[in-house]
Amino acid sequence: MTMMLRTVFMQDGKSDFDIVGFLDKRFASLDYDPEFNLEVVEDEELPTRFGETVPSEHVIRVRQSVYLKAKQGDGFSRQVMAHELGHYLLHNAETVSHAYVDDSSHVPDEMNPEKQADVFAAELLAPSHEVRGMKIHQISVIYGVTKRTAAVQKQIGERTAAHRKATKHSPSKKQHNSNTKKKRSGRKPNRHRR
Repeated sequence: MTMMLRTVFMQDGKSDFDIVGFLDKRFASLDYDPEFNLEVVEDEELPTRFGETVPSEHVIRVRQSVYLKAKQGDGFSRQVMAHELGHYLLHNAETVSHAYVDDSSHVPDEMNPEKQADVFAAELLAPSHEVRGMKIHQISVIYGVTKRTAAVQKQIGERTAAHRKATKHSPSKKQHNSNTKKKRSGRKPNRHRR
């Protein structure tokens, strides 16, 4: 999904995804949800969080300070906005509520909507396949993300590339099986009879 968004909405050749412009103007004009609204609210209205997504109200709300810093290119604020977009596209009222389970329970990472939104945001802003071989500071500046996110995306990109390379150079299962088959004598194989 992030790859598609980057492909469709980044025709200008830049590396950094304009998350503010996308949420401000472009997303509302899509057929995905014509009722969508980005609300920039006073910081006091969201005292315990930087942003929130309320699918049932078709809204993403972000603190004014986050919005203004994101417009100025602040990596953390851009990630907050991309994270909320991730919630909006990936979750509904029921799945977002899983993010607020009590502290005694554990939600596996792959089922945790907060982790899913974090991965969405990181891949939208700094795709792991694009940042391989780059320095962390370079990723942070070019893609407009925090250094921590840059380091994680770089690591994922390099691990994925190493895995692909190892898979490409290892014999396929079919080749492996044909190389390890014992030569058969002219006898027919034993078959179980009923």
